[in-house]
Amino acid sequence: MKKHTIKDVYNYWNSNPAGACSIEVKRSIGTKEFFEEYNNIRETDIEIFSTEIWEFDKHKGEKVLDIGCGYGWLVKNFAKGDADITGVDIAPNSVELTKKWLDFLGLKAEVKVCNAEELSFPDNTFDFVTSSGVLHHTVDTQKAIDEVYRVLKQGGRSVISLYYKNILLRDSFFPITLFVIV
Repeated sequence: MKKHTIKDVYNYWNSNPAGACSIEVKRSIGTKEFFEEYNNIRETDIEIFSTEIWEFDKHKGEKVLDIGCGYGWLVKNFAKGDADITGVDIAPNSVELTKKWLDFLGLKAEVKVCNAEELSFPDNTFDFVTSSGVLHHTVDTQKAIDEVYRVLKQGGRSVISLYYKNILLRDSFFPITLFVIV
């Protein structure tokens, strides 16, 4: 099995921002209607049971970092909660889409291209660091996690979600998984 390089990771995510939105959205990516539908899907499906773990309303005035911001759903919500939010993504296309969504909503955040394995921030910069379904896609996941610890302030906290595609989530077993869950 080929070991991926950081260039492979960059090329994939820049060509497929946020997985090219594998959800079925009929509107063009980057339009106001797209972001509205994407937000609805995140709030009523993808994040329906996990929104509270992100603590959007608990970081007003704090420095927050979201690693792998994709379309910017976490960034948007932290900005709405008046956090001093910075979103980073390895893919310039994702960064531009996040900025576009924030502009539509009149929200402010710093959003820039950055590699999770080499964050461009000094040690002890952030009060809170988030990453949703991203760090396991890096070439060196442990290096990315070490970067989270490096940029967190002493006493800072982080919420990171990772997933592992086990046998119950493979395509051939997915209908069975749905049956078992329901």
